[in-house]
Amino acid sequence: DTIEAVINHGTLGIGFIGLAEALIALCGKHHGESAEAQQLGLRIVTFMKDKVAALKLMGTDLLNPSTATVVIPGLTKDYTFLHITDTHVSAFSDADKNSWSASRLQYNTARRTSFAADGLLAEERFPLLFDYANEIEADGMFLTGDLIDFPSEKNIAMLYENVSRFNGKSIFCLGNHDWNYSDDYMTGNAVTTNRPLFNDLTGGDPYLSYVEYDEFLVVAVDNSSDVVTDDTVNKFLALCQKGKPIVLLLHVPLHVDPLEPECRKVWGRNIAMGPGAMGSDWGSVQTFYNAVAVDENSPVVAVFAGHVHFNHEDVLPNGITQYITSTGYTGDCRVVTVKGEN
Repeated sequence: DTIEAVINHGTLGIGFIGLAEALIALCGKHHGESAEAQQLGLRIVTFMKDKVAALKLMGTDLLNPSTATVVIPGLTKDYTFLHITDTHVSAFSDADKNSWSASRLQYNTARRTSFAADGLLAEERFPLLFDYANEIEADGMFLTGDLIDFPSEKNIAMLYENVSRFNGKSIFCLGNHDWNYSDDYMTGNAVTTNRPLFNDLTGGDPYLSYVEYDEFLVVAVDNSSDVVTDDTVNKFLALCQKGKPIVLLLHVPLHVDPLEPECRKVWGRNIAMGPGAMGSDWGSVQTFYNAVAVDENSPVVAVFAGHVHFNHEDVLPNGITQYITSTGYTGDCRVVTVKGEN
C-alpha cells in the first residue's frame, strides 16, 4: 500500500508517542520521576529531531547526511556542525580554459564528468550542502579539504561565494587537490602561487587555523601533503597548552589498523597518515601522531577527516574516535552534535 491518497490534499508529519512508557521500560521510571530518565528522554527526542532535520533534504537523493555525537564533559550548551569533504568541484570558465594547455583542459574536463553523481555535477550539488548547513542552523562547518579539484579561478570563486553564504563559522583545511593541478602537483610553484589563494579561509595561515568557542577549540591542521611540518606541530602543541578540549580537523585521516584494509580495497594502498602509513619517516608526523592518537592526556576529543572517499569510524590508540566522512560530490555529509555529558 502507498500513502498517496492520504497526503494528496495535506502534508505528512513525523511525530512520536509513548516516550514515558518507553522510559519506564528502559529505566523503570518516566521522565517526571527520575532525572536519569529525563536525560535519556531528552537524548531520544534530540536524536529524532536531528534525524528529521537530516531527512528534510534527502527526498530527491541530493544529500545523504550521517551523524556523530561528540561528548565533552562540562560543556554547558550544545553545538551543531556540518562536516563536508571531498566535493571535488571541477568548474572552469572560458578564461580558465584559455590559460590552460590542451592536456590540462582535457584532463580537467574528464575530471568534471567523473565527479557527477545521479546526473548532478559536483558544482551543482555543492551549494546545497551550504543551504543544508543554514537549514539546520549549524553553528559551524567542518570543511576538510578537496572541496575543489583544482584551483581554477571559477572554482576558487565558487568556494568563497558559498562559504560566505553560510550563517555560521567555517573552519577549513586544505586537501591535496584544492591547491594542485595534476600537471603541477606539489611543486614549489603550487606552494607559492596556489596555496595563498586560500589564506582568507584559513586566517592567513594555511597550515593551521582554529576557531575558539567558550569551552573548546576546533583546530584545522594541514596534512594535505601526507605530512605535518615541524612548525605546524609546534603551533598545535602550543594550542594544546590552552587547556581546552580540541576537535581536530584533518584532510588525511590518521592510521589505525582497521582502516588499512578498507583503504587498500579502494585505493590499492594505505593512504592514511602515521606509523606504517604515509609520512611515517617524518619525525614531525610521529610527534603529531603521538600527541593526538597515543597520548592518554591529549586534549583532542574527536578527529574529523576525509580523503579516502568512504564513511568510516574507528578508535585511535588512546581511545579517541576518528570520524571519516564520504564524498560530498555524492551528497554525503555528517551532522555533528557537540554536547556535554548526559
